[in-house]
Amino acid sequence: MDLSTEACIHFGGRTYPKNSLFNAICDVIEDPPPARATALVDCNGRSYQGYEIDEIARSPEFAAHKAALRALGKTRD
Repeated sequence: MDLSTEACIHFGGRTYPKNSLFNAICDVIEDPPPARATALVDCNGRSYQGYEIDEIARSPEFAAHKAALRALGKTRD
């Protein structure tokens, strides 16, 4: 999984671009309630379902990416 892949979120009839899959997943699980997001799609056209987003958010890769950003004093890519 490449957490730096470009991705966007669709909800409320609008598309909200994010600069990375990592940021998009953070926003889906933290900012807008997941029930409002109708789709999370990366630049390769892959659409992620709720269970996939949850699996990625719990993955060691996601935790390592988050820890590396935290060490730089950042929360987002």
